[in-house]
Amino acid sequence: MGRAMAALLVFCCALCLAQNPLTNGGFELLDTQGRPIDWQLLGETVTVTTDAHSGRYALRFERGTGRNVPPEIGLNRDWQPDSGQQGRMLAERKGGIVFWYKLLSASPGASVSIQVIPMSARPFEDTGSSRAIYQIPLRHAGDGRWHQGKLVYDFTDNPKVKWVHVGVRLTGGAAVLIVDDMEYVAQVGAVLQFEKMHFYPDRSTPHRAGMFTASVTNNGDAPAQPVQVQIRVPEGWQVEPLRVPQARAIAPGDGIVYRWLVKGVLKPATLRLTATDGTDTVQDEFALSPRVDLESVLMKPAMVAPGGTAEVIATLHNRGSAIAEGIALSAQVVTGRTLSLLSPATQRVPAIAPGRKAQVRWKIRAGRSLGEWQVVCHLPTKGESTQKANASLIVTDALNRPAEHVAGTLWIRRGSDRIVGELRVGNRLMARMPHLGSVVVRLPDGSVQRLFPRYGIPISRGRKEHRLLTGSARDRAGARWTFTLSVSVLDRYALRLEYACAPDRPRQVLAFEGPILLAGDGSTADAKSEALFPGLEWLVADEVSSSDLDIAADHPDRIRFVPHPHKVTIPAMGVRTPVGVVGLLWNVHDRWSREHALPQPVFAVPDRLKGTATHRLGLIAPNVPTGLGENRLTAQKPFVVTHGDSLRLNAVVVTDPQAKDALSVIDR
Repeated sequence: MGRAMAALLVFCCALCLAQNPLTNGGFELLDTQGRPIDWQLLGETVTVTTDAHSGRYALRFERGTGRNVPPEIGLNRDWQPDSGQQGRMLAERKGGIVFWYKLLSASPGASVSIQVIPMSARPFEDTGSSRAIYQIPLRHAGDGRWHQGKLVYDFTDNPKVKWVHVGVRLTGGAAVLIVDDMEYVAQVGAVLQFEKMHFYPDRSTPHRAGMFTASVTNNGDAPAQPVQVQIRVPEGWQVEPLRVPQARAIAPGDGIVYRWLVKGVLKPATLRLTATDGTDTVQDEFALSPRVDLESVLMKPAMVAPGGTAEVIATLHNRGSAIAEGIALSAQVVTGRTLSLLSPATQRVPAIAPGRKAQVRWKIRAGRSLGEWQVVCHLPTKGESTQKANASLIVTDALNRPAEHVAGTLWIRRGSDRIVGELRVGNRLMARMPHLGSVVVRLPDGSVQRLFPRYGIPISRGRKEHRLLTGSARDRAGARWTFTLSVSVLDRYALRLEYACAPDRPRQVLAFEGPILLAGDGSTADAKSEALFPGLEWLVADEVSSSDLDIAADHPDRIRFVPHPHKVTIPAMGVRTPVGVVGLLWNVHDRWSREHALPQPVFAVPDRLKGTATHRLGLIAPNVPTGLGENRLTAQKPFVVTHGDSLRLNAVVVTDPQAKDALSVIDR
């Protein structure tokens, strides 16, 4: 009798499942390999789990990180491309999908969605119609709760659509999702959903107040009745309506925006929201939490003499919505005893209000060894990840030597390791140049060496304000490199600099650096009021280059310190510091080698690229099209220079204390 009853229950369960066109939507029926029937799993990390919303089973989707992670993982109905067969796809071209999900974790760059995909009679996704997508809110990650989702779709206006897939997709960053109880319905009705929730800290009192805004949308296929919204804040806090409309109906696809003023000591907390039209009720939460970024680690100044001192300045930016407390930041000298910390290696960071910044400083003393050395800062974050950034310090005895005037605004100091340039207008130091030309070469034995020229006395060429410097350097493998620097005075604030170098035997070049300007070094450091890099940057006040102010943080083009030259609309760059405008102009048609034009620009304001409290403006070669990776200073693919060939970089350098803005560089 018991066996007969069990068989009857199994039969009834299978019958219930068959009554819905979205068969096995609860993933209870498994094949002999333990996979849910009527479905195709996309990726080996899609597995059956017993952490179910109902029944015994659900599906777990995990997308990790690393090179071998596929572009997407997910789920489709069982089908065969180009078979002309429906398979297990749905014939219903209009309706809705109701489902339950639990988002276990998600990185900021993750995209997690439920999708209905229109398919042709082939079948193939070639109908011209877009997918219907339910984007799972990443704010639900880690809350441990099951959430119901409702997705409306309608492809009846496209006769090419024959069937539809019901699928799951995880793309972008890492995420872990569980889905269960997927069901087709002919009509979903009104679907209220909170969207576009943001918290804006008050500018004057960001630790005690802010504006919270959210929209309630109807993502269903029927009008919602008049909607009422409530917000609950932690005990002791206050909330005042700024824009809370009277209850009204919401048509499908429409929404209402709400705004409240929230007051309280903004430590991590949760705002709870409820929207109801009397039939459908939706609840959601918004977590007020800190998010601290290690925005920059900069060395001030960028160059010191042996035994000199400098300061490492780390800037942290709380980009979250709650006060950040209990943060520790550590600094470590990368190069043994060359540099020494004069401050405690680990320092506690004062509390940072939402939207505000804090700085931590370390004193550094340089040893006697000449060269470029680094300090790295570590900021522990949630989990086991760590943010880190490097600051670099050039130690050169050139700074102990007297300054020699070359021409116009250019002065030089000769050290035993390099020649340092200074751009001066009267008694104003506008910018330093860490060298007067440099080449990084990969030697035949595979080792890498950086060479600086040793120039002789400047030679007058023709007119009074034209000087030529010539010099040489020999690499460890015996090749002799000839360097020249031509300096022409254009007017009281502008110079033309023409750099060239050539080896006497073939060499693999990783980098040739021409004009490199560190605006503000030795004077105003990284202070600025404006900076311009046409097509890529227009910065004011404390804005930094390569930020995500106007581009998504995970966008591949956000970092633009060393961009492809085609991204630059006008070959010029400039920054206005407290002592004037420093700028660089060049000709894109100039050939930096016999066959290649497009000199490669470098723009880092402030210099987060090398980690100095300056603004780095420069030209280098090779460029991105010939082997230099974007945002790198040395090539991934070496550029071969043969005997008789040379590398050249030309630019106009502007140092104008009277210019009113960075645009004055272009006006020239």
